[in-house]
Amino acid sequence: MVTDGFLGSLFRKSNYYGGESEKIEKFIPKVDVSLNIIKNEREELESLYDESFLEKGDKYSFFLGGDHPVLDIKTSIEGKGTLLLVKDSFANSLVPFLTLHFDRIIVIDGRHFNIPLKDYIKDKEIDRVLFLYNIRTFYDG
Repeated sequence: MVTDGFLGSLFRKSNYYGGESEKIEKFIPKVDVSLNIIKNEREELESLYDESFLEKGDKYSFFLGGDHPVLDIKTSIEGKGTLLLVKDSFANSLVPFLTLHFDRIIVIDGRHFNIPLKDYIKDKEIDRVLFLYNIRTFYDG
């Protein structure tokens, strides 16, 4: 557990403070997997977790450091292909689990990404695509 003081964005927006906070846990795989993480095709990240957010109001940004148009994650896993994950912030906490199952994971936030997916998939030689949105974003989008 990295914190037990998490209040989600909808909870915070409601201005109701009578509920209980939740825990955030960090996934540590039993298998050693090295990662090379590039944000927006130029900035290298050291981790899928940004602990600085644990001291801020938006603790959920602990996962991936929040939302970014593109994260390109190359793993030390071999022979498992490339996944394109098209998502909103709802999926950020899932990404660490996916690193055990793909050579490469390209994470795009559709709200901040303006390249046609068909062209992007072909250019990056993507094997699989996963769309993962919270139902409210999916419905409103």
